[in-house]
Amino acid sequence: MYQSGWCLGVSWEAVRKPTVRQQRGKWVVRVDGIDTATGAKLARQLGTFTSQRAARNASSILRTVLRAALADAVDEGALRR
Repeated sequence: MYQSGWCLGVSWEAVRKPTVRQQRGKWVVRVDGIDTATGAKLARQLGTFTSQRAARNASSILRTVLRAALADAVDEGALRR
């Protein structure tokens, strides 16, 4: 059975922008990343949509949210510039 890293508490860091891909007739938004504990590549699927347009809109919103979260982390001193 597949277990999500969200449930297991795996530390994860995004390394790329969200991407839109077609999978089995549906459109999915994914973010490629790494498991910071082991260094292994690990992708997160963040949503499934019936149309490419909806998936691209979600990807755009997610990109903005990730950018804002990164800026907050830098401002708080959790990350260096």
